Formats: sequence, structure tokens, C-alpha cells
Amino acid sequence: MAHVKRLIALLVLTPLTAFADVEL
Repeated sequence: MAHVKRLIALLVLTPLTAFADVEL
């Protein structure tokens, strides 16, 4: 079920990177 972990990682990392983008 690697695709599920990848999907979860994507859902977690996308808001973090977006937030970092706004902060920078």
C-alpha cells in the first residue's frame, strides 16, 4: 500500500510547503 503512504505524505507536505512559501 505504498501509494496510500505517498498520498498521505502529499496531503501532509503540501500545506507545509505552501505555508513555508507564504512565510518566505
